[in-house]
Amino acid sequence: MIEINAQLLDRIDALKLGKHNQDWKQAMKASGWKLFADREKWTVASWRETEAEDIQIRRAKLFAKIVENIEIRIQDYDMLAGRLTPGVIGCATSFDVCGDYIPDIWKDAAELNISMNANVGMDPESIEILRNSAREFRGKNRSRDDV
Repeated sequence: MIEINAQLLDRIDALKLGKHNQDWKQAMKASGWKLFADREKWTVASWRETEAEDIQIRRAKLFAKIVENIEIRIQDYDMLAGRLTPGVIGCATSFDVCGDYIPDIWKDAAELNISMNANVGMDPESIEILRNSAREFRGKNRSRDDV
């Protein structure tokens, strides 16, 4: 069994946070998890545009397409510019790396289970973007396929 150091937890809870960290903490508590599907929309577009090109060129053009088309949001409390998603707590997918790895996208539900302990809300348009990406990359994206 793991021993929990209660004194250390009390010391952490007693820390006085600066304004930026207080704002961040409040935003984190108020925010829910959201999966952002925009990366997949641009990934599929780029992959289709670069079909016959060398894998390194394809990956570089994919990166450019994503950087040119996905919003980079900087929150007032951010200390560094840039986030994986526009949300306070969010995640993006990587079908181009992992294929069809989220079984729940084939169910018609408003929420996806994306890991052993994380569920995210999804709108129908985003689910369809994920499904299109899974169809595009299913069975095509293992590193050994690109050698």
